[in-house]
Amino acid sequence: MIKSVLTKLMGKTTPLPRPFLGPIFHKEVEPVIATGYNYTENEISIHRVGLHRAIDFDVPRSTEIINPCDGWFVATYSEVALTDPDGKPKLLSVSKAIDQNPEGADIHSPAKSGSWPIYFGGYVVQGWHGNGRYTQYMHIDWSNPKIPYYPPIKKDNGDLAYDPILRSSVSNYRNTGQAVFLKAGEVIGRVGMTGCGWDQRCYESANFGKSDRPDFSQSDYNYYTNPHLHFMVFGRRVPRSRNTSVVWDPFGVYGMAPGNYPGHKSQWHTQTNGLWLSQS
Repeated sequence: MIKSVLTKLMGKTTPLPRPFLGPIFHKEVEPVIATGYNYTENEISIHRVGLHRAIDFDVPRSTEIINPCDGWFVATYSEVALTDPDGKPKLLSVSKAIDQNPEGADIHSPAKSGSWPIYFGGYVVQGWHGNGRYTQYMHIDWSNPKIPYYPPIKKDNGDLAYDPILRSSVSNYRNTGQAVFLKAGEVIGRVGMTGCGWDQRCYESANFGKSDRPDFSQSDYNYYTNPHLHFMVFGRRVPRSRNTSVVWDPFGVYGMAPGNYPGHKSQWHTQTNGLWLSQS
């Protein structure tokens, strides 16, 4: 069956990497794969880079994110103002946002006319799974309270930078209090759209508990694209192609596949060898 899927997607088979991930959503969730390895022209104009290096899964806000593999986890936050090549703040209007997302159903915009500064970043959870392999879950609204949270580094211009814990050595992940070990299948967070805000930073709308951990699940912040999970796999043991037009499928189901995934409902409820298969 896997071979037939490979043939259908690519016209030929390619060697499959050894999978190490299970599902990241509950069985009934059917995400739209909105963005693959390569950005679209509109997204390049926003982010000013050509490679996405991740997969965006469009799902309803508050959808639970399931830990796909045993590992050690941390969380932090970032949100920076985007600028044009001349260094001036990049502005976004409702019309531009709709041009980039024609359906527009999930765009949450300020109730006023004009254009506003836009921001990028968000609440992120990162896991280390041994053998030099990491996963990252971005733009979330809420993280499991078990996961240690590291507040962002505040800059003079108002930007918020990720805590250096994301680049911490592997040994720190195993230190008591630095990270927490979670088993596969545990809930690690809920999908949101944090960090992709306009008019004002999403961070300003967060609710903070006694632990100084942000919670956006009840926040009415502004965002300029559909709620989605930015899912990334990286590390020295994660195979990558030198050809930027292809991406290694982190689930190990169909190997090498073209970037710019189609925006359709993926049949993630179909299971193959314990993995959830994404089909055309």
